[in-house]
Amino acid sequence: MFIMFEEMSVEDQVSYLKGSLPLKQFNNVVDGQENYTEQTVRDLVQQGKKTISLQMQEGRDLWEHLKESEEVREDGELMNRSYRELAYYSVAMGNSGLETTPVPFEYNSQHEIAQLIENEQHSVEQLREAIISNGSEDIEAAFSEVGRNIWDVLDEYPEIRLAYFEDQDHLYLEFWVRAKTDREFHERKGEFLEFPVLRKLDCRVHFDDEMIEVRGRNERNKDRELVLEYIEHLFGNATALNILEDDLDITDDTIRYFMDLPEFVELPHSSKAGTARSKWTSDSDVRQDSEYPDHRPHNHGNMVFNIDSIGRISFQLSADNDSFRVFKHKITPEEHRQVVEFIWRNINAANN
Repeated sequence: MFIMFEEMSVEDQVSYLKGSLPLKQFNNVVDGQENYTEQTVRDLVQQGKKTISLQMQEGRDLWEHLKESEEVREDGELMNRSYRELAYYSVAMGNSGLETTPVPFEYNSQHEIAQLIENEQHSVEQLREAIISNGSEDIEAAFSEVGRNIWDVLDEYPEIRLAYFEDQDHLYLEFWVRAKTDREFHERKGEFLEFPVLRKLDCRVHFDDEMIEVRGRNERNKDRELVLEYIEHLFGNATALNILEDDLDITDDTIRYFMDLPEFVELPHSSKAGTARSKWTSDSDVRQDSEYPDHRPHNHGNMVFNIDSIGRISFQLSADNDSFRVFKHKITPEEHRQVVEFIWRNINAANN
């Protein structure tokens, strides 16, 4: 059984952090130290948190946006949170705009964990303990204060790095895959160096809506299938969740349904040009055009909506591969989840 990070000895904690934190930041703390102490561990974790903060401040400055959100403001200082929780925010906010596939599932009603989830009174603590006690050491380590040390074990099978309960009905998971190794000549060093090619996928499991969001960077179908297989067995060897991949179908009629919603605002003009046989001059023309959206590349049209509690948001539905993309980079995980649930609810309504 995995010994949780908090329960390790100081030496083991430092060793574990060497595999969990960026090496440059790790060495900045421990270089010159002959004996490690609890202060060493605190300094290492704090350095890891600072690194996440700096990463999130780059470009669009997601860190400042997170600090200003009601989602985290009422819970106190961000830097007082665990390394794993800050890593979750970095991942969940940094992946906006990625192609997302919603995957439906159903519960195995005979499984004890499924029965726990269906009890609306279950708590995060109960569900986390149930997952840890029935699952593997990998998931237990992913729930630890600093997440799981994966870098020495990365291979072609997806390895889970962190797990985070957003609330009792939503679990966020991040996976990494080492696809291959590239070998390139480094002019300055005068030698060939090897660079690992890494792929990453992250998922949000909606226990209440019986759906999984899956999105990744440069992932393969094989990676996606293995991650879903992992989630099916999240609660141990017996399958608690059964994936229903073939049940989802985004069609032209689905897209029309979204355009008739009261929240629909507009379709950007740029996506109309050259994509239909008739001429569109206004939003009303678009919605009444009998040839829309059949004669356009559906996966290139971003629709804009005004959603209560979130405001103006654009997303893209793809009838080509049954997926969607949410286009709002400065968005908290809770807001992103609300948009996804809006999309999922209306995809199902359009198909019924």
